[in-house]
Amino acid sequence: MTRGGLLRRWLGRSRRVRLGVLMLAVIVFPAIFAEIIAADAPVVAVGSSGVTVLPAVVPPAAYEGRDRDGITAYHEGDVAVWPLVRCGPASDCGDGAEADASFSHPLGTDAEGRDVLARVIYGARHALGLALAALLIATVLGVLLGALAGYVGGAWDEGLARPIELVQAFPAIVVVAVVRAIFPDETAWSLVLAVAAVRWAEVARLVRAEVVRVGAQPHVLAARALGCGHVRVLRRHIFPPAL
Repeated sequence: MTRGGLLRRWLGRSRRVRLGVLMLAVIVFPAIFAEIIAADAPVVAVGSSGVTVLPAVVPPAAYEGRDRDGITAYHEGDVAVWPLVRCGPASDCGDGAEADASFSHPLGTDAEGRDVLARVIYGARHALGLALAALLIATVLGVLLGALAGYVGGAWDEGLARPIELVQAFPAIVVVAVVRAIFPDETAWSLVLAVAAVRWAEVARLVRAEVVRVGAQPHVLAARALGCGHVRVLRRHIFPPAL
């Protein structure tokens, strides 16, 4: 059975997995398509200036110097499809501070008159982007170090085992809190690096165990005996079954 078939079979059997995938989709898809749900500009506008598609993503030159009301006035008379929330995450919606939930503002507005739903959606995009960046850095670092320790062994393996145990003793949330306390004015990338500095150890531990297991298989020993280079052995004979 192919990996795709195994994945579909796994999803079909587990109700919890299906529920988790659904909840993840509810978070991810609005974050990806945020400009279609909440923006100061229309999704599509057709008028005397031509056809404008998703101007909130790539603002045209005509938007320069215009605020939310100015953009609305610019498209006056056009055939336009507007988002559900005609307000960006940083824009004053003009409906007052802490307005109650309504059709125009499903979650109301905050103390500065900004739409809460728009801020939640764009905030989710920002958080997901940082999480993916931390995951990518941790995965690359963990795979490289774990493969090196499992393949070379000896002093490399012993030298990596202790740092892994030490790093795994610290919860990621504690490390992030400490980094924020020490560097309060740093950018979000400091948090990304802090999370990656903790999460790589788990990846390295798993990769090392798999590389050691697969490296003892007869086909890997035969490849080494035939004189295959280390990169070829890892790329062709260890990584595919291990990962």
